[in-house]
Formats: sequence, structure tokens, C-alpha cells
Amino acid sequence: MAVPPLYKAPGSGGSGGGSVAGSNTQVQFNDGGSLAGTSLVTIDKTNNFVGICGGVRASSGSFSCTLSGGLLNSKASLGLLLNAAESFPAGFAGIANYQFGTYTSNTGYASASINAISAESSTQTSTTLGANLNFRLVPVGSAALTTRVAFYSSGSVVLNASGSALSTSATDGFVYIGSGAGRPTGTPTANTGATPLYYDTTNDVLWAYNSSWKPIAGVGTTSTQSGNYSVPAYESTTIVTATATITLPDPATVPSGTRKTVIDTGVFTVGLATAAGSIVGSTSSVAFCFFNCVSDGSTKWYVSKTT
Repeated sequence: MAVPPLYKAPGSGGSGGGSVAGSNTQVQFNDGGSLAGTSLVTIDKTNNFVGICGGVRASSGSFSCTLSGGLLNSKASLGLLLNAAESFPAGFAGIANYQFGTYTSNTGYASASINAISAESSTQTSTTLGANLNFRLVPVGSAALTTRVAFYSSGSVVLNASGSALSTSATDGFVYIGSGAGRPTGTPTANTGATPLYYDTTNDVLWAYNSSWKPIAGVGTTSTQSGNYSVPAYESTTIVTATATITLPDPATVPSGTRKTVIDTGVFTVGLATAAGSIVGSTSSVAFCFFNCVSDGSTKWYVSKTT
């Protein structure tokens, strides 16, 4: 009886005969009933690598991949290293580590990594499953991974997780938030337990949304002026020590109900003006007095004067 190629008859010894499909290191597979090889899946037995050029897809159900080390190549020069060897802070156990980088001549060069480690020096058990997640990058001109952002199981997010304070002359390493020219007027999409921030570059005011936009930078500050002066949107009290014209900000740039106080501390002629809109009430003083100003958040300042 003839023995089919690559098979051995039951009970017979030795290896089967026949030719091998594909090129060296390529995985063999059933291609419509015929033996075939493909360059999409290769095995490097010298360096213990399985090369996959293309996607890995679960045809049904779920897909899991458990590796103690290895390289999945999407291209010859790019790779993802799963559970790569990496040092973790003392007392913390590594759970998983994913490194991204280049792969050349069997040598990997990590340029970024995402790693999960046990939370707060705890050991992972059935009752203690806390984990922290770190995002690490290699700075330009360096070969070392540096933690940039850390998410802690307690809910804290550390945006400078490098472990080093920024220099006062630093040019990078900052948190950037949205900004625009003028007071924000839109209603942000709500996210429970979180507050949107916005920086007004026209009036130099940091705003936070809580039912409405509210200025939070410098609120409650006081300045002393001896000449004409434009009151910033965030300043609450202006003390005047000489004859001057004090100009209130555009009432539309501050929330309705915002209060500002202008104090004439002597026998001076102090005039009150507004950058836009109008003033309803007193606008001048020739002696000790307080101007109490309230914005309607739109077009007017309502001013009362007390002595």
C-alpha cells in the first residue's frame, strides 16, 4: 500500500516522505486540501520568535494571548513586545508589560510601554486585585523609558509621574487645557464627578464650569492703583490712591452677579467707566467712598456708592 506524502502508516516508524511547501521558517497549513506555506507566519527557532505579518482575529467568541516573552511583528521594522522584561518600583509586582518600538536584526529597541503593576505595593491575590497603569515614553536623545502618566487604583491620575520636579526654566512637561479668545459660553457635556476648564486668553482668566462658567484664577485679589487702571475680570477689589479713571471689564466677560469694589481712599476725583456696555448708578467720587459694582453678565454694571 502506498504511503501518502508527509504521513506515516499506522504502526510504522520514521518520518514521512514528500516535499515541504513554502520557504524555510514558514508555517505549513491546509490550503483547500493541499499543503501550503505562507510568509505571514514564520518561526525563528534560533531566537525563539513567532513572526506574524498581518492581523490576529477571533472568528467567534473571545480571543486571548498569553506570552511570557515574544515579538508580534506587523512589519519587519516595527514590533510589539508582550510581557517584556522591565524593572518596577521596589515592592511592586509586575502584572503585564507591553512595549512598542523598532526591531532590527533580532534586537528590540523600546520607544514606549504600557505596564500594569500591583497597586500600592500589594500582592495580587483573590481578595487583593488592585493595579496601577503606567504610560512610559523614551525622550528624544535617550534610551531609557520614563513614566509620564500614571493611573492609580485609588482613582488618582498623575500627569508628571517621572518622579522629578519640573525646572522653573522648563519648556516641556506641562498640562495643556483648552483656551480661546473671550469668555466661554457653551454648555459642556456633563461627566459626573469631573469639571471642565477653559482659559480666556483675552481677559487672562481661568474658568471652570459648575452650572455656569465661573472664573477661578485670581478671584478675590486686591490691587492698589495711583493712576488710570483697567480692572481685570478676576480682580475683586481695587484701591485708588490718586486721581484716576477706573475702567471695569466688559460685564459680558464675567458671570451674572459678579461683584467688584472700587475704593477712593482720599480726597481724589475718581471716575468709573466700563470697557463695554453701560453703568447704571454712580460713576464719580471726590472724597472717601466705596463703589459697589454688580454685573448682570451681559451689558450692564449696577453701581451703588457708599461713603
